[in-house]
Amino acid sequence: MKNLIYIFSFVLLFSCATTIQAQNYKTHKVRSGETIEGIAKQYHVTPYDIYALNPDAKKELKNNAVLIIPNSKIATPQTTTTTVKEFVNFKEHKVKRKETLYSLSKKYNVAQDEIKKHNPSLYSENLRKGDRIKIPVYKTKTVVETVKTTKDYTVLAKEGKWRIAYKFGITVNELEALNPNMGATLDVGQVIQVPILETAEVKEIDERYSYYLYCQKKVFTV
Repeated sequence: MKNLIYIFSFVLLFSCATTIQAQNYKTHKVRSGETIEGIAKQYHVTPYDIYALNPDAKKELKNNAVLIIPNSKIATPQTTTTTVKEFVNFKEHKVKRKETLYSLSKKYNVAQDEIKKHNPSLYSENLRKGDRIKIPVYKTKTVVETVKTTKDYTVLAKEGKWRIAYKFGITVNELEALNPNMGATLDVGQVIQVPILETAEVKEIDERYSYYLYCQKKVFTV
């Protein structure tokens, strides 16, 4: 009985751990020509984050190797593809016996209301054999839109990486992943990328308190 309880507990623990891992991490299969830096930028993490979970990648990044990638708090830009109709011209149609608005809408793949709009008499009259009506002709085109998840932010006085990261609910590593070329320190007026948040989600820093970072036995204001 004890053995059964032990086995059940182990399976439950393993299941929970697997679920947590699935929630916190994703995988990436390495393709030819990819680098750790490029992969890190793609997932909005730092190379250090990837190396921490994939130490063998420091020695060699093999094609088809599967890397464990930590989830970033920064949303990945979403791309949406929609198909829209664009008016081209009109086609004249001579109504035949037994033809209806419904049959014409199916034949030309145009809504009945669209046919009526360009033939106002059809709002009050029925189609008759021999009538000549205008059928709008459309062409379809694909529109690709990318929804931005980051915006420009101008660095204010006394702001460092830690303050800005805290303000937007991300880590310093994630801020650096968003801005790979921003440098070790920030300048007042410098424009960087930060996550797009609702105004209520942006954290305010109480200036009555000082924030410090302890590093190498020295204290620096952040």
